[in-house]
Amino acid sequence: MEKIASLGTMAAGIAHEISQPLNALKITIDGMEFWFQKGRKQSPENTRRKLLKIAEHANRMTEIVNSIRSIYKEGHAMKLSKVNLVECLEKALQILQSDSSNCHISIEYNIEDYLPKVMAHPIYMEQIFLNIIRNASNALQGNKNGVVKVTASSTKKMVKISIEDNGPGLGDQAPRVFDPFFSLDQKTQGMGLGLALVRTTIMAWNGRITAHNRSELSNRAKEGAAFMIELPIAREVS
Repeated sequence: MEKIASLGTMAAGIAHEISQPLNALKITIDGMEFWFQKGRKQSPENTRRKLLKIAEHANRMTEIVNSIRSIYKEGHAMKLSKVNLVECLEKALQILQSDSSNCHISIEYNIEDYLPKVMAHPIYMEQIFLNIIRNASNALQGNKNGVVKVTASSTKKMVKISIEDNGPGLGDQAPRVFDPFFSLDQKTQGMGLGLALVRTTIMAWNGRITAHNRSELSNRAKEGAAFMIELPIAREVS
C-alpha cells in the first residue's frame, strides 16, 4: 500500500510540475495557429525561433520528469552542478511574465553582488522559484499594490534567499504548507504538491526551506508570507 501511495504521489507531482512548461508550449503553438488562420505568412527565421522555443519547453518537461524521478529514488540521486541562482531566477521570471495573470504584481530585488554558486539542479531550481513566486502571485490576486520581494545574500557557508509578498499571509497554517496535498489556494484548486516537492528537493541538496508570516520576522510587516531558503555554497575542488 505504501508503494502504491508513493507511486500516486509521484504521478500527481509530475502532472503538477509539468503543467507550467506545458502551458508555455501551448501559448507558443496557439500564437502560431492564430496568425496562420489570419493568413499572415511567417518568415522562416521567425518560424524557426518558435520551433526552437517549442523544443525548449519540451526539453524542460523532460528534465522535470527526470528530476522528479530522481527525487523518489533511494538516496535522492540527482546529478548536481554549480548553479547560478540569479540566472535561474531570471529564467523563472521570464516564464511568469508570459502569463498575463501575473501582470498585476511588481517584483523587487535586493541581491548581493557576486552571489556564490550552489550545488543544485538548474532546471529544478528554476521550478522552485517559479512555484513560490506563482503562489505569491495567486495570493495577491485583487491586490492592486501587490509586491513580491526577492532577497539573496551569503555567509561563509550558505546562500540565503528570501521570497516575501504582501498578501494575506499563511495564518496559523504556516507549519502545514509543505505537507503533501495541503493547499491554501482555493481559487486555482491546486493539488498541494508543489511545496512538498520543493522541500524534498532542497533537503536532498543539504539545504532547508521554512515558511513564515512576515509579521513573525518583522514588527513592521503587518501581513504577507515569507519563504526562506538556505543552500550550501559550492566549494572549489582543490
